[in-house]
Amino acid sequence: MVRELLRTMAKYNEKTITSMGMYLSKKIGIPSTSELNCIEWNQNRHFIATGGTMGTLKIVRLESGDTVKGSNSLSVNQALDGHSGAILCIAWNEVQQKLTTSDTNGLIIVWGVSNDFWNEEMINNRNKSVVVGMGWNCDGTKIAIAYADGQVIVGTLEGNRIWNKDLPTTLARCEWAPDGNNLLFGTTDGEVHVYDSVGNFLQKINMVALETVEMETALARDLHREPIVDIKWWYPTFKTKVERDESSTLLNENIESSAALKLSKRQAIDRSQADLYLTVRDFLVAYAHGVMQLMKVENDQSPIIVRFPNFKITCARWAPNGSFIAVTGFQTDMPQNEQAVVHIVSAYGKMISFLRVKETKSLTGVAWDPSGLRIAVTTDSNVYFGNIRPQYKWGYCGHTVIYVYEREDRNEFAVVFYETKLEEVFTKSVTKFEQIACHESYCILVNQQNDTNGTYFAQLCNGIGTALDFKYTDVIPRCVTLNNSAAVIAGGESYFIWHFVLPQRNSMNLASNNGKEDLIYALENPPVGSDFGTRRKFQRGNDSISALCMADTFFLAACESGALFKISIADGSVLQRYSVPQNIEAMQMNCTFQRIAALDNNNMLQFFEIGENSLNKLQNLDRRDVWSFRWDSEKEDMIALNEKTKMIVLKGTVAEEPVSSSGYICSFRGLTVRTVLVDNFLLNPEHPEKKNVHDIEIKSLRDAKYLLERMKIDEATAFIEKNAHPKLWKLLAAVALNKLDISTAEHAYVKLGDYCGINFCKRISNIQNAELKKAEIFAHLGKFDAAEKTYLGNDRRDLALAMYTKNYDWVKVLQLLPTNGEDSLRLSAIKHVGDYFFERHQWRDAAEKYEQCGDTDRRIETLIRGNIYGELEELSRHLPDNHEYLERIGDAFTARGMCGQAVDCFLKCGLVKNALQTCIQLNRWDQADAIAKTHNLANVDQMLAKYAEEVTGSNERSLSAVQLYRRAGRLLDSAKIVFEIAEEEKKRSAPYMRLKKIHVLGALLIEELHNQQRSKKTHENDTSATLSGLLEEDMNVTVEESRLIDNAWRGAEAYHFLMMTNRHLYQGNNQDALRTALVLLDYEGILNTAEIYSLVALSACIVRQFLICSKAMMKLESLKDFSDDEREALRMLSMKLFSEFPPVEQRNSKMQCTSCEEHVGDYDLSCHKCETKFPICIATGRALLDYQFWLCLTCKHRAYEHEVVKFKACPLCHSTASF
Repeated sequence: MVRELLRTMAKYNEKTITSMGMYLSKKIGIPSTSELNCIEWNQNRHFIATGGTMGTLKIVRLESGDTVKGSNSLSVNQALDGHSGAILCIAWNEVQQKLTTSDTNGLIIVWGVSNDFWNEEMINNRNKSVVVGMGWNCDGTKIAIAYADGQVIVGTLEGNRIWNKDLPTTLARCEWAPDGNNLLFGTTDGEVHVYDSVGNFLQKINMVALETVEMETALARDLHREPIVDIKWWYPTFKTKVERDESSTLLNENIESSAALKLSKRQAIDRSQADLYLTVRDFLVAYAHGVMQLMKVENDQSPIIVRFPNFKITCARWAPNGSFIAVTGFQTDMPQNEQAVVHIVSAYGKMISFLRVKETKSLTGVAWDPSGLRIAVTTDSNVYFGNIRPQYKWGYCGHTVIYVYEREDRNEFAVVFYETKLEEVFTKSVTKFEQIACHESYCILVNQQNDTNGTYFAQLCNGIGTALDFKYTDVIPRCVTLNNSAAVIAGGESYFIWHFVLPQRNSMNLASNNGKEDLIYALENPPVGSDFGTRRKFQRGNDSISALCMADTFFLAACESGALFKISIADGSVLQRYSVPQNIEAMQMNCTFQRIAALDNNNMLQFFEIGENSLNKLQNLDRRDVWSFRWDSEKEDMIALNEKTKMIVLKGTVAEEPVSSSGYICSFRGLTVRTVLVDNFLLNPEHPEKKNVHDIEIKSLRDAKYLLERMKIDEATAFIEKNAHPKLWKLLAAVALNKLDISTAEHAYVKLGDYCGINFCKRISNIQNAELKKAEIFAHLGKFDAAEKTYLGNDRRDLALAMYTKNYDWVKVLQLLPTNGEDSLRLSAIKHVGDYFFERHQWRDAAEKYEQCGDTDRRIETLIRGNIYGELEELSRHLPDNHEYLERIGDAFTARGMCGQAVDCFLKCGLVKNALQTCIQLNRWDQADAIAKTHNLANVDQMLAKYAEEVTGSNERSLSAVQLYRRAGRLLDSAKIVFEIAEEEKKRSAPYMRLKKIHVLGALLIEELHNQQRSKKTHENDTSATLSGLLEEDMNVTVEESRLIDNAWRGAEAYHFLMMTNRHLYQGNNQDALRTALVLLDYEGILNTAEIYSLVALSACIVRQFLICSKAMMKLESLKDFSDDEREALRMLSMKLFSEFPPVEQRNSKMQCTSCEEHVGDYDLSCHKCETKFPICIATGRALLDYQFWLCLTCKHRAYEHEVVKFKACPLCHSTASF
């Protein structure tokens, strides 16, 4: 049974994020203990087990809900009694849902769960040493326990001991290998040893981390006495059997993740060859002195060494998906209250993020939430929970959410475009993905290339992933940004400005952009070196660009050192240099490009105002623990930001009431903040859901709506005056218009600067009819159904039609117009509806509308694009002769390969040459010949011969000529070429089956010729005309052609019976073999004579017909095909054979001749009295002497009825016409 894998973590890794924010969100105090020593998180059922001094063991589980927001209450909070010493080790059995704990007294307890309540199941106490390592294998069937004195015990789930052994060293840690067989032990000397499943020593792992340590560290301490803190393999977690449906025995195809592929590879391949398949480091060894070694397998020759300067490691744990490692410890060069730090490191050893846990002297353990978005750490007597907010490489353009995840099974990245309005999903696959940036309706994707055009490939895409433009660049894409006309790619001290081309721009804009070069620049240095097209080389510095943001004419580039450059988009020159805090990771400018919001690597958001010559910091606006932010696209002093689990809107210097939110902010417009739960998208990236996109209205919008809903116009106006925003003025205008308060609506439009709205207010002020005034307001506000109802109620259908015509709602126009009549408005509406269907590729509906409005041109185009050729053919029949569209329809039929329909169209409009050319182009030479004779055109036979000469050469090309002549009705010429091919293949000693097939093909062409002639005769009613036709045909055929027609099947028969003879011999049917071999004597002109008589002699000798054998041997001796030595060998063989077996006629069974009833021998093929030649059964090779027989309708050959039933087709021509 294949176990089902647990997939609870979002699909993200170091390649799909830019950074990672972390902050403490919750604290749980554990009473009755002074210090917690360890913590482990159950991945299946979310239990958290933590243990400490004085035998404290606690099981808790947070309330289910949003992982990011966290929970303030515990659904499980149980203290387990049984230990008296300090808890040192905790191990979960994920499959069987068991908990194993041990303390300083050596006591081991196994706990079981029932209805979320944990009970003691087994106890073991060796009373000799302390347990230093303990763990279950991946399927939960075996447990390994390592003691400090070197004793190792491996047992079963039921508590039975499998083996135990005293190792000749003191131990520090133990760990199972992913295959569940090998065990790894860390010693107190810093070494790691590998043992097999029965306790035999295999190898000692080469610890490069100890060999390459810096000299100062080596002098400061004895490394070989530094303890190993952790040894951890990452492998996927199986789903628990407790919750799994017992009836399910197969693994769902959708569950097989990349983790399953990794595990299956480890189980299937040889351990020594594992590094050929696995590239990600999944095995870590962490030392207390701040060094960690990452490996692919135990014998990895190129491990990754991760160093933490001045850092003492206390614990290290893999993330649930194996992409990150959480490392806890103390930074010894920091103040004492800031020394406790949690580092997040990628599986490739890259530092991703860190979190300081202040005011603590103890940081002993760390555990990951199953989602990978939260960690738990033990400090003193508390458990702190830290939220992880990855800065995903994602974007939002138009109404499309774009995110990236890695398909590890295909070694590529999938970029998903989820259109939130239509809920459509488009996926784009890229290799070596690097960066993504979005702006309005477009996005930039950058991935690494391995070609000569450049190192990186950038493509401009729309909201469904369609590439609109592309560019190659050598700049490492650490940061990417874009606006409506250009993009900037930056890395190191260089930046690349790309002036891309958008399809909808007019030719003037295109010309202006084409004149601009796309160059690579270096900060404070002009482009230097030689040109390569539009790219130039540069000299890199050390101060790397860490963040970008872009305006219409310039962009800002922040460096790690704190330098901020204002750079022109037009020529790439540095306009101004400012100073900002160091390590800025993200920047955004407001809608007027006068303010900057900058987020640093400590998750602090700071604000700056751009002056003419300086950059001024806005005081008292700094926000901590920020992980997402976005400026209002309409108001310059409003920004929305996510701070821990709350979303806050800043209006100037005033913060609105926070709103609970865990979504990343993608847009802020119209006083509405749209957030995206990217974490949830990445939990199931192949199937995104719209419920993960939330719109949050800010407080001022909610308050304004509250006042307007209660029709408090004056109060609402005063409120909006104080909180002015275009969205609020629009709401006020709409409500005022509905209430017919024209003056207030006009005031709102004045505030908006909406000239059309002001004109509308003035226009409806002059309308005296209140109902018509309401209808106009309804139409202005987009309430067209209400406006239509009001218009019709006042008998003003003309105004309703004008409204829908103005809004291009032609379907409504058709509904309002009378059904009869041919007025121009109705025809125009039908045509526009057809255009609507045409644009959406609804071809049949569009063709129907074009037919109704009489637009034949658009109808033809629609039928061609929709491949509706049946209706197009019907249309061509109804068009009058010489119609202008007939040629166009004929060309469409020609492109489709519909020769007959195309010819009819061309002949109908008098284009005879086009009809002839179509027939030639489509190889319909018979029709071409008929057209040429009817209209006295050029000789088609010459054209056909010339074309056939071009396609002849090899046998394969000659077969093309065969098909060509056959299409032209020249069947005899086709057969000639086939038989010529057969002769060439015979000279090449081709297989008999191929030769038979070629001869069958030629014979079938001759049969087709006979059928063609018979069909012509049936159309002749006059006997004399028929007779004259036959004579004419005979006179037109040469003697060679006549012989070819008469002997069409002889070649196929020869090779058929030759293969049958050999088949009989191999199958032991010796009598039938001799009979069939004697049939071959009739085909000496086709087959090799020596081969024929050899088969006759062999089969006759086997059945002891030595007279027949003697005649065959005499014939062989007389052939000139053999050399003198071979002929002498044949004579010696004959003498030896016939001296022992005289060549006399053997008695055999007799049969009656079908003509004269004379008895004939079993091997006779004709009657010696009446000389009747018997037909041969093509199924057995025997003479056919029955009066009833089976006849093939295609080749006209016969067979015994009881023999042919064994076949599914004719044995000779393989036709199924008679079956």
